[in-house]
Amino acid sequence: MLGATLARSLGLGSGKADPTECHSWCETNANAWGQKCMWDGCTSCSECSDDEAGSSGPLTSNTLQYEPALQYEPADAPRLVSGLPASLAEPVPPQRDASSSASRGRPHVLFFLADDLGWAEVGYHHAHSDTEHAPTATLNTLARSGVRLERQYMHKLCAPSRAAIQTGRAPIHVNALNAHPSSFNPDDPVGGFAGIPRNMTGLGSIMHRGGYSTHYVGKWDAGSATTDHTPRGRGYQTSLYYFSHQVDYWTFKTVTGSGDESFDLWDGDEPATELLNGPSCNDRHESPGKGQNCTYLDTLFEARVHDIVATHNQTAPLFLFWSPHLIHGPMQVPSAELRDGFSLPKASCASRWHETVLKKRAMIKHLDASLGRVVSRMQDNGMWGSTLLVFSSDNGGAARCGGNNFPLRGAKGTNWEGGVRVPALVAGGFVPEAVRGSVQSGLMAGWDWFETLAGFAQVDTLDLRAAAAGLPPVESYDMWPLISGRETQSRRAELVMATVTCPAYLHGVCEDNDPKYSAMVGGVIAPPYKLVLGESPHSTTLKATNWSVGPRLQDVQICLEPDTLGSNLWQAQPVVETCGDASDIGCLFNIYEDPGETTNLAAVMPDVFNRLNSIAISAAKTVYSPYRGPKHKLDSHFRVGNAVNLRASFVGPFIP
Repeated sequence: MLGATLARSLGLGSGKADPTECHSWCETNANAWGQKCMWDGCTSCSECSDDEAGSSGPLTSNTLQYEPALQYEPADAPRLVSGLPASLAEPVPPQRDASSSASRGRPHVLFFLADDLGWAEVGYHHAHSDTEHAPTATLNTLARSGVRLERQYMHKLCAPSRAAIQTGRAPIHVNALNAHPSSFNPDDPVGGFAGIPRNMTGLGSIMHRGGYSTHYVGKWDAGSATTDHTPRGRGYQTSLYYFSHQVDYWTFKTVTGSGDESFDLWDGDEPATELLNGPSCNDRHESPGKGQNCTYLDTLFEARVHDIVATHNQTAPLFLFWSPHLIHGPMQVPSAELRDGFSLPKASCASRWHETVLKKRAMIKHLDASLGRVVSRMQDNGMWGSTLLVFSSDNGGAARCGGNNFPLRGAKGTNWEGGVRVPALVAGGFVPEAVRGSVQSGLMAGWDWFETLAGFAQVDTLDLRAAAAGLPPVESYDMWPLISGRETQSRRAELVMATVTCPAYLHGVCEDNDPKYSAMVGGVIAPPYKLVLGESPHSTTLKATNWSVGPRLQDVQICLEPDTLGSNLWQAQPVVETCGDASDIGCLFNIYEDPGETTNLAAVMPDVFNRLNSIAISAAKTVYSPYRGPKHKLDSHFRVGNAVNLRASFVGPFIP
């Protein structure tokens, strides 16, 4: 019972309390974030059940009416299911229908989060499901048998997207800065770290509380300073993962706050020493020494996923969050998979980074095949019929790694569609037959999965621990009624994007997290329109990479310069565009008719611009932007010495 939890938070162990005290606590914490307290009528804290608590989302005065107008639909596209809200004036509050929660079942959930996978890098976004330039045979099959979520949005960068998914908050209310994992501000024990604030409840905890067996495999990138920041600290019972933005696929090393390299691979709360590859194993030498390992990182992760699926007791529901390193840089893939007979014309700008693009294709193919093997295992052991697979990318394709987001503009690191609109779908035997093979165009945010999955666990998501620390509340919507076809309109009327006030902000890293850099609103999506704001307090300029001219690998026409991160990575030359906070210098697009964001409507539709800008102004008043501190440069605090293998040191928790 939520009331009993509240009573415990007030120090009332019996669960009984003066109802005035209960209501006062709720009213105080709800009002702090503009929400409504629902505790009226309770005679004791323990009598307030999950069904009696709720919250209402922000209302807008926008009354636009519109019809969906999707562009670049493949020739073999499934039928379209309209999921757009009928009126932006009447958003549905983020609360569950208690009766439907109890009756909709508790599926096994496999959440598969790809890293940096671009819009045009899935075959089902190509005419006739092209598997030559987008080798995703598994995802193509799942798209035909599931529901494509064509209007799901994420943050433009990895770490904020992951923090949002794991907490059910928009990045402006949890983390908008792609900070180095070692960031630390000792003056702020709640938010003075990279990633998720210490006192927020994680998705793993919600699912475990609902009786799910919870497991995490792959890239974490949601904080590492304390044990509270780890997957286990967020509720995952088992985990095999790395903390950083990226690691080497063969050595499992990352760059520390001091600029040197350390291992980053953890099994639960301990460094995964037994899984390390031998010292001779690297991207140029894939053969192990005698008695040593030489395993590709995502092969290691896939093996753990198979283990979890094979040994799971099917009398309990499974929640498995699988987050491969693929296809994030560095551009590394087993050499045997690179030589599969595919050839790419050496032409135009693409010829300068021919090897990078070929590696990108091989990495996509490896990612897709890994998922296919796990799906096959779940089919073989009888789990697939009661499984809900959620697939999504964490942001758009990365320009410097050959990412292709055609026909969308921009790439990872920008708030153009190519940076924030991501390929996503649901599949599995749990998906209702009536909606299989359909396309859902209702507005969704990646952080809506928090409330949606909590609905299966039948757990209320009111985060009392976060409220007690003065942190923003959960702001996620239950989207299962829309996805399953029970509702035809999205419960989400708008989506607020985030950015950072960083002068050279393209990939999101401000040197040493200078305190003058802070989170801010980067735009608003209110279908069919999108407002884009620049990266300064008055939104004067916005950086945007060029976009691809077609969906094929050789259509990535960005002329690039060598990147300091590696010889097979390239740094995009940015295009600077003015996107101000007034209609005469602003950026407004109809993204349903103009997915490439080529026609700026701000000057000709000032009323619409001002309406969306007013939403941005209101949202700006609620931004959570703590100073997270500089990169931690004391190796003794940022490394865990390993007595088993003296050559090893690991990045990891460095604060008690």
